[in-house]
Amino acid sequence: MPTSYSSLPPLHRQRGFSISAEPGYVPPPPPPLRTAGQPTPMGVSRANTVVLGSKLDIRRANGGSVSPGRTTSGVDSDDDDEGPVPTLSSNAQRLLDEHPDSTYANQTPPIYGKKGTRIRPSHSITSFAVFGQYVAAGHHHVEVYDVTKSDDPFLDMDQKENTGLELRAKDPRVTALGFRPSRDPACEGRYLWCGNKDGHLWEIDIDFARVTTTKPGVHTSTVTHIMRHEYYVLTLDETGKLNVWEVPDAGGKAEAGNFRLFRTMRVSDRVTFAKMIKGKLWTATAPAVRSATTTVGVRGPTIRVYEPFAAGNAPPARTSLTPEWTGSATSATVVPLKSDLVYMGHEGGFVSLWKLAGTELQCVQVLKVSTTDILALEGVGDHLWAGNRRGQIHVWNIDQLPWTTSNMWTVGKDEPIRALVLDPRAIPTQHRLPMWSVTRDALYSWDGLRAVNWFEKRMVERQPDYCDFREIKVLVVSWNIDSAKPSDLSSGGVENINFLSQVLGSVDTPDIIVFGFQEVIPLTDKKLTAKTILFGSKSKDGATNERVSSAYRAWADKLSSAVRLAYPGEAYTKMQSEQLVGLFTCVFAKDTELDNFKEVMITTVKRGIGGIYGNKGAIVARMVLDDTSLCFINVHLAAGQRHKAARNADIAAIMENKETFPRSGLQWFVNGGNGEAILDHEMVVLNGDLNYRIDQRREVVETSIRSGDLHYLLDHDQLRHEMYGNHAFRLRTFAEAPINFPPTYKYDPGTDEYDSSEKRRIPAWCDRVLFTKSPRIASISYRSYGVNVSDHRPVSAGLACEVKSIDPKRVAVVRAEVEAAWKVYQEERLKAMAKAYAGWY
Repeated sequence: MPTSYSSLPPLHRQRGFSISAEPGYVPPPPPPLRTAGQPTPMGVSRANTVVLGSKLDIRRANGGSVSPGRTTSGVDSDDDDEGPVPTLSSNAQRLLDEHPDSTYANQTPPIYGKKGTRIRPSHSITSFAVFGQYVAAGHHHVEVYDVTKSDDPFLDMDQKENTGLELRAKDPRVTALGFRPSRDPACEGRYLWCGNKDGHLWEIDIDFARVTTTKPGVHTSTVTHIMRHEYYVLTLDETGKLNVWEVPDAGGKAEAGNFRLFRTMRVSDRVTFAKMIKGKLWTATAPAVRSATTTVGVRGPTIRVYEPFAAGNAPPARTSLTPEWTGSATSATVVPLKSDLVYMGHEGGFVSLWKLAGTELQCVQVLKVSTTDILALEGVGDHLWAGNRRGQIHVWNIDQLPWTTSNMWTVGKDEPIRALVLDPRAIPTQHRLPMWSVTRDALYSWDGLRAVNWFEKRMVERQPDYCDFREIKVLVVSWNIDSAKPSDLSSGGVENINFLSQVLGSVDTPDIIVFGFQEVIPLTDKKLTAKTILFGSKSKDGATNERVSSAYRAWADKLSSAVRLAYPGEAYTKMQSEQLVGLFTCVFAKDTELDNFKEVMITTVKRGIGGIYGNKGAIVARMVLDDTSLCFINVHLAAGQRHKAARNADIAAIMENKETFPRSGLQWFVNGGNGEAILDHEMVVLNGDLNYRIDQRREVVETSIRSGDLHYLLDHDQLRHEMYGNHAFRLRTFAEAPINFPPTYKYDPGTDEYDSSEKRRIPAWCDRVLFTKSPRIASISYRSYGVNVSDHRPVSAGLACEVKSIDPKRVAVVRAEVEAAWKVYQEERLKAMAKAYAGWY
């Protein structure tokens, strides 16, 4: 396996294509097309925003009763079954199915030490090589670093002044670098080969900072790659000329400049990438130009595998194409502890899997794993590392589809990762397994063993040794109120009148109360909805400005009054409130707990205005209680019996948004997170009108409801099917208390009858409360209520949550013990890695 990356791909490489241009495109995860708004700390006002050019065209179906004292437009904002099903484009659907799940990705960069290793050469980087403790970077100069001593170069050589070569190019860059092998182990990493735009080669003895040999014009065009295998060096130029050089046994004499030409052969010209993998040279040329109107018969790049060390004449290359169109191949690698497959990265976000079967080269599979170009791939043990055009590095567990993202972090915003290079040669010299990433201006060294993952897992396991726990009670109320007013609860029967007292009495004096409402304003009232979008500012106390709508304030006042009446012996404070075009979240907390809260923030995530999704999205509230981070999400997902894929896309975009909140203290969050993402929080509760339906006929559902056979209906519940059977579903690691109440949707308002309109919609459990699957969260209650002022029935969930307080002295002791255990584990892993990579380079 080579430990150098010769030339680097140009930064101006053209993108293969953009999936967002396809007809019928629905934004896939991650990330969502619209990022979250700026979070609002407690007591800070914020105005809502509008996406210019969006249409507020939300249709409701005619039919249904009208609740007393309230008018309706006769259309239903929460169902759009009349129109055609808005199917996801093929690439969007593939992203849902094949995109690695980053739900619990550790976002802490796996650096060495406290600051990590970063090298910033004096010029932009056009070539790069690494061997053990030595790192070389080229542009007009060649700079060599000893990373064990300094971030400054100990050798800086100008090719104009030191090589004696005639430089014809106007911009005489060093285009390829590589440390050549040596027969003498003591000389390994001593000799550095260099190539440039004029086709010249020269060798530098880095110990004495001198040029030992030059090969002027041995290539007739730009040298693009310098690679190594065993005692051979391979040099490749852009016309496809490949020279194979051998380092013979010097017989005890000095090795400097001692090499001979073993073979010259031709490969394809202008390859998009070339790499030695297990003694074979893998190359790729660009794919055909993709048609804007059809993809029928269009294939991907041509992959060729050469055997430059074959006895006698080199056999012809094994050649194949990807079975479908992909972008240009940019990189390739193997994952040594997993399989013999070769993983190839492509522009367009594809990864193709290959195997050599006898004389045949076969493409086993093509996966759509990213919304941006994959520019670098490298296998480390049993994980696959990938660098992309956005400057991110992802580490994937490839045990099963969809892959899971173990780690992800951004090296530099909008700084493409141009190469990833693993250096097993550092194991004996540095006692580490570094992964080097290359951007235009800097080199970074990462911990290939990812100690951050191991360390965090062990610290979580040891929490009982350094934390004190106490139980709090949380009440979450979810209700699509169908634009009902608080005054509507004053009539229509005892269930309406007693609703708020009943729901607040379902949990005895909860410490936190979360109300999550949907459709507080009628989504069909375009004038009111537009006002909410355009003028949705709030006053300092968090109440909604009256020039937009009095609906939110009326409900906030009603809920505050109900809380005071329900718990006369306890004082509560409205800690947070927020709205988003019909969504409304209001959070109360006991006054006795207020001093224990910190990082109290609330924000919104928009999932479209008009179009397929309608006015859907989420309100996200977060807080830290003692030393436990909590997050409450109120969602309204895409409607329609047949629109499950759109709901899944909504959930993925909301849950995987990585910049929902600003960065915060690391000690409160999980998965290496810093509080920016929803799933950085230790405990997450999601409520709302999720809109998942029951896949059965109306008459079958009604019969089961009358007979009380809810288990049969739950077997056909879309949400449960996704949670238990879809590995790509982003809520599959959440839990839900047992459902012992009938479907909460769709009723004729003002009655206890399910939809009697012409559409006769199938009853469903649209309204749900889910929570992080954790031994520290237990269900107290989960029920619905008979209030009939809406076409939905409200639900509430009572949760008992254990929050922790960290003891600084005890945690220091545990951390020292875990660090000692890591050193033992590290020894074992380094031995396994050294064995796995033996003979690869």
